Amino acid sequence: MVAERSFIIDATFLLDDAEKAFFGSAPLVDVGGRNTSVAYGAVRDMLRLRRTLGIARGSVVVGADADEVSSAVNLKIFVECLLGIGTNVLREPSVRVAAICRSMLRGRKATWIVTRNKWLMQLVNCRCGVILASEGAPPEVTTEDTLAAHHQIRPEQVPSFLALTDAGFTEAFTTKQAARLLEVCGSLNAAFDATFADAISPKMRRFLLANKAQLLTRLQDLTAIDHIHPRWTIPMGPIVRCDQECRRVFKNYGFPSLGRLLEPPRKVELLRTAPDTNHAYLAVVDRAGLSEFEKAVTSAEVCAVDTESTDKDPRKASLLGVAIAITEGQAFYVPVTETDLRDVSTASIIDVLRRLLGSHVKVVGHNLKYDYVLLRRYGIRINVLHFDTMLAAHECFGDLDFFNLGAVAKKLIGKDVKRYRDLGDKCETLQEIPFKDLVEHGCADADAALRLYGCLREILRQKGIDSQFANDVMPLIRLLGDKELDGVRVDIRSIVRTKEALAGQAECSKAFIFAKAGKQFDIDSMKDIAAVFRANEGLRERIGRQPLREGQLEQLAQGNELAHAIVQYRRHQKQMGQLEEICRRERNGKVFPLFSQVKAPHGSISSVDPRLFELEGVLPPRAVLDKDVRQRMPNASRTLNILQGVTGDRTLQRDRKVRKNDFKGSGEPSLMGLSHTEVLVSLLIGVSNAALCKRFLIDARRARVLREVVTSKYPRLFAWIEERRRNIVSSGFASSGERRRYWEGLGSSDIDRRHRALRRAVRWLIGM
Repeated sequence: MVAERSFIIDATFLLDDAEKAFFGSAPLVDVGGRNTSVAYGAVRDMLRLRRTLGIARGSVVVGADADEVSSAVNLKIFVECLLGIGTNVLREPSVRVAAICRSMLRGRKATWIVTRNKWLMQLVNCRCGVILASEGAPPEVTTEDTLAAHHQIRPEQVPSFLALTDAGFTEAFTTKQAARLLEVCGSLNAAFDATFADAISPKMRRFLLANKAQLLTRLQDLTAIDHIHPRWTIPMGPIVRCDQECRRVFKNYGFPSLGRLLEPPRKVELLRTAPDTNHAYLAVVDRAGLSEFEKAVTSAEVCAVDTESTDKDPRKASLLGVAIAITEGQAFYVPVTETDLRDVSTASIIDVLRRLLGSHVKVVGHNLKYDYVLLRRYGIRINVLHFDTMLAAHECFGDLDFFNLGAVAKKLIGKDVKRYRDLGDKCETLQEIPFKDLVEHGCADADAALRLYGCLREILRQKGIDSQFANDVMPLIRLLGDKELDGVRVDIRSIVRTKEALAGQAECSKAFIFAKAGKQFDIDSMKDIAAVFRANEGLRERIGRQPLREGQLEQLAQGNELAHAIVQYRRHQKQMGQLEEICRRERNGKVFPLFSQVKAPHGSISSVDPRLFELEGVLPPRAVLDKDVRQRMPNASRTLNILQGVTGDRTLQRDRKVRKNDFKGSGEPSLMGLSHTEVLVSLLIGVSNAALCKRFLIDARRARVLREVVTSKYPRLFAWIEERRRNIVSSGFASSGERRRYWEGLGSSDIDRRHRALRRAVRWLIGM
């Protein structure tokens, strides 16, 4: 009941707002001629707050904090006015409000403290809460439960929490980082104990050590000190009298309009019941929970797995825990960090996960290769890699803008799934967010993957590609995942020879460039290149005064010898850099790339750290010794040989025998100096004339002639590819033997997107 509640109102924020609002304005004056503007603003806001919060009983505290925001004269008028309208007022200029409230609460005189001072949240207990009257926002109700729910902290941790988040540092902790630190260490003081060094992220540790003295000083300032005084046991009576005497007082002070705010407050529900969720997400932190979790997974036929870790790269990430969804809306989160476990060890958790995931249970996931690699590093091998929802979405909708879990879940099942960066604060890793948030995040991801599994399985069946997905796409997860950990064998000597040959070509290009320019300059600097071009009368007007860009340089190269040589040199440098990356990452004849089955829009495998699949024409075909990987790499020569056999184009057969990879001796000036293989593949894919100009650094006229000459030279080859294009457009997918591949853009009303999808479909069709 409203009548049973009592409030302590910290007057500091009322006075602070009034001082700011009426600074420099025309004054209100009372019957004695005093300026009562600040008192008017503070009393008005108190009465409005009384109505908003349903305050019937309580008292107002005016402590030392108020003297920092308002003048002695205004404080005196304010206190006199409150006493005149029957408000219980405690004025104590030598003591801060936090200490006064702590002492008053010993007598259990209040159920709520109304303030803007976050320090007072440390006074929250089972009998009293704090209401933060935020400026320009609705009041925020804080109890032990809301502190735990919103910030994952206890009242006694509030000083540590505020010291970390509100200490005035340029890069203070975010609220989630602070909550996680206190969850692990208990307090800011304890966080400096070396015992917890491995339990918090390196970034958080560096911040603590760099700012230790300031943080501990701030912590001491924020901790409320006990001051006990008998006068502070004032009664909690009605906040105002609400009678004619109050109206007379307001009139005497020069603000009779406040009489309209004297009506009794209505009942206000300060505590709202949290909405019921439609899911059951459980954290497994003890033996009882582990036993329940093991029974649930053992009895399941299919489960969805989502690992939580410290890095996006599974080859070096640390495992924080594993979320496993059993049925829609039911999931478990199993931490592997000792700080989050109670009466069970990390070793026991790992042992149970190893046994469960190595059993008959069919494992589903989104980007399942990540989970497979990370878990294998911890000795946990997934036995049945059953279904990857990311790969399934890629098979069904090939050219979506995004294939992350949130985007796919939103599109297919209308479910909002928070991505890591959407969790709130800008934490660098999941190691920096509170355990409760980590549980919710991991379980929600696993739950969404399980829901997507049912949806995508049906879509695959409807499109008739469920068998190829199971037999061709899913097995690659284990193959590529094992290669990421065990390595891909490479012929490093062959790669070094290729790099040295490119270096020789680059040096020849450099000598030609310097001779053509008549001076030496930094060819790797766009600024120096622009300076050389501006000294050339024919190029000065074409580049203008704006900084020279790569695209503009390539356009100039299509009709200018110097620009052409510079672009070729820069391309050689880039190719050398890619080969150098492979050499730098080679260990004992192996490299350990990170593979992807969805990055390439045309459906091929790609890799980074190092890149192996994007070096066609540079990386020697036999430089990758592992056949399982090499046969999945694009190979233009192999593609043309296959197409010649399929189409029976005799001209192509003869030319492939006569020349290795150029148009020498063809008798066509428009083809001289160009790669026979690269030109043919580009035209087969269907690149535009503008793209031909950019790729081969030729002008538009030569690009037109090139297209006409080559397509007329191999009529059967291009007739075959045109027929396949028509089939793709009419059917909405590409097919090769028993395999099909879909691209969403093939049915788009956007012409550009449809053309891009068609080019991607053809690239997939010819294996390029």
